[in-house]
Amino acid sequence: MTLSIFIVLGLLCMVLSVCGYTKSTRVIALVSILLFLAIGYGLIPYWAASQLQSGYRTDYHGKWGARSVIVLLGGGTAQLAGRADVEPNLVGYARIARVYAQYISCK
Repeated sequence: MTLSIFIVLGLLCMVLSVCGYTKSTRVIALVSILLFLAIGYGLIPYWAASQLQSGYRTDYHGKWGARSVIVLLGGGTAQLAGRADVEPNLVGYARIARVYAQYISCK
């Protein structure tokens, strides 16, 4: 979608340039460059994604019961060639560390 926006802005600049609207062409070109830089440096994606995780609990700070259960989701494990065990990917290691911290607080 971002590419289509830049294509439309580029075509608009070309049409305005051919029609003789040089000031409008410069303004749209400047806006396009600033938008490209803001997306490229992550300002707009950060702003758009900043509220996606708000309101969700990541740690349990309540009281652990006698029969509490901690569930570790796989997160993409792969079986090693020639061996019977599996190894987690990079996301899996972060989940393992988080579950271990929860286990320690439970124990």
